[in-house]
Amino acid sequence: MSDDKKANVQEHGFGGLMEIKMTEMSRNMVRWLCKRFVCNTRLLRISAGKEFQVTEEDVHDMFLLPLGPLPVPSYNAKEDNDIKETWRNYFSVDKEITLAMVERQLTTLQMNCLKDFSSYLHWLLSIAPNPSTTLKFAMFKTVENVQEISQYIWCGYVLDYLANSLANYDDTQSYVGGCILLLQLMYFHRLKFRGESQPTSLPLVKHWSDERVRERLDLEGGSYGLGLLEKKVYPISKKQVLFKK
Repeated sequence: MSDDKKANVQEHGFGGLMEIKMTEMSRNMVRWLCKRFVCNTRLLRISAGKEFQVTEEDVHDMFLLPLGPLPVPSYNAKEDNDIKETWRNYFSVDKEITLAMVERQLTTLQMNCLKDFSSYLHWLLSIAPNPSTTLKFAMFKTVENVQEISQYIWCGYVLDYLANSLANYDDTQSYVGGCILLLQLMYFHRLKFRGESQPTSLPLVKHWSDERVRERLDLEGGSYGLGLLEKKVYPISKKQVLFKK
């Protein structure tokens, strides 16, 4: 992606996602995290007396996604069918729009064209943990008004989607929805493992790669939850607001 396109994505509040470098996750740790996330209270219970609440500010710290003040628009299949048809016409298809169709366009999309930029954002939102290879119809309405996209509470959307996806989790599942990456990296940052604190410059996701995650997990040796809980540092963005006041 060219610098101009990156700047446009940054301007609309999604630049932090371009800092994601990980392509893999430990199956054992995913299961461990899923079993310890309390969906209704949004608590990550590491062990007895060692827990913290996952907030919208935490999501913002991790990915620098927009944090306010408008709710993410919901899609109504009956009322918003015209939106679906508009996108089908845009891609010249009669049925589903595949992620591959959008991926083929990524190198030629003009980010100053609202429809092209909406197309990119739709692809970006659809690659979140999701077994489907097509664009999510439920997301069509969220990218219709590009001018308002940065005003939506995307951090709350990510958190709600995670909680809803894990509400009925059990170990027999072969697939888990929601941003488990958020829980994994928050775990790394919140626990002062071997007395070492993690970098706090935002977005926090930029400090992690597959190699660095593997190194951390190798050191833990499968004994998750070791280390003191960082209680005064996070969420960083909330602490900064309080300090400014």
